[in-house]
Amino acid sequence: MVALQEQLFVVNVQILLLRAGEILLIERSREESHAAGVVDLPGGKLELTELGGGALEACAARELREETGVEHGGPFTYVTSAMFVADDGVAVTNIVMMAELPAADSQAPDAGADEMRAFWLPLDGLGAETSLPPWTRDYIAQGLDRRAG
Repeated sequence: MVALQEQLFVVNVQILLLRAGEILLIERSREESHAAGVVDLPGGKLELTELGGGALEACAARELREETGVEHGGPFTYVTSAMFVADDGVAVTNIVMMAELPAADSQAPDAGADEMRAFWLPLDGLGAETSLPPWTRDYIAQGLDRRAG
């Protein structure tokens, strides 16, 4: 029989947020236990306070607010999911959600306590962002493909 602890995993929600040809990114703190210092999509762990319907959407909105100061309540669209083991040995189910702000939305991101920076990057500048991990590039490509129809 498998021990209960071996059956548990973290649910992480990442947000691919677009606005007028830009994507919202964060640079993770160098103190993080997983992917320290990398540029990534904002996101984080689903919390027990988000039980019930709309849990992924509630997590996405909360993580956007906490990590970037950007307010967006949805709608969010499912992009993809993956399972991996984090650098600290914890099993993680990662779910990527996508949303788009109107071009006129002028919210300037402000990095949360656990991020070094939060910033809008033009989509055509993704290739030059060397700290963006390959799995995040893949998530972004899948989201942009889904958006294109």
